[in-house]
Amino acid sequence: MAGQLRQALAAVDVAADDALADVVMVLPDRLDEILTRPVGSFLLAGKSAAVCVVEVVGRKQDANPRVSLLHQKFAEALGAYRTRAWRDAASQFSEILDMFPDDGPSRFYLQRCEAYVLNPIDEPSHPAVRIDQK
Repeated sequence: MAGQLRQALAAVDVAADDALADVVMVLPDRLDEILTRPVGSFLLAGKSAAVCVVEVVGRKQDANPRVSLLHQKFAEALGAYRTRAWRDAASQFSEILDMFPDDGPSRFYLQRCEAYVLNPIDEPSHPAVRIDQK
């Protein structure tokens, strides 16, 4: 499972080793002090249930307004993505990248939106991103 989790994290350009280390080091009684950003649900190859991936950003007390802005805009863009509003989501992710050019999750979803605009998918809506390779 750790290998597949690393693939999901790599797909959205979250540093897998750092993210896994952060997750392992989080103590359950201190979770309310940790700032995370949900980056989506992923259906990993060979699995029947999706996993929700969150980026461990740091401690809430250390957060700055730019981080809050990124999280707010990303959540809005991800909402558009989940409703299959590909052009709207692409525009929002592009706007995020104008402000935060190194944001891997936004780059990942922008590429997916652009691909779906060119080649719409016909399958029933599923909020999870499929990762087909092990």
